[in-house]
Amino acid sequence: MYLKRSDGDTVRVESGNWHQVIQHIKMNTPGKADGILQGWFDGQEAFFSDTMLFRKDEKLQIDHIFFSVFLGGDDLSWISAKDEYICFDDFSISTQMFNN
Repeated sequence: MYLKRSDGDTVRVESGNWHQVIQHIKMNTPGKADGILQGWFDGQEAFFSDTMLFRKDEKLQIDHIFFSVFLGGDDLSWISAKDEYICFDDFSISTQMFNN
């Protein structure tokens, strides 16, 4: 599997190996597109944008996390020929930015 970086390069996600994914979100000033969305894959920055507009109202804050994965497409041609699985471990959520 491959992930597309913000610079257009691709990153290979190798089956059978553990990978580290880190995401940083900084809310924007209400009404201004100055929010930050940043991501790292195995210690290397994979995505960065400092022009995100997440909210227009100061009352909107991050109050929960939603996590989802998806394998496939919108018809049976995407069906897997065998059972697939994915393991996740060591989730952490913080209000402080850290060095990765």
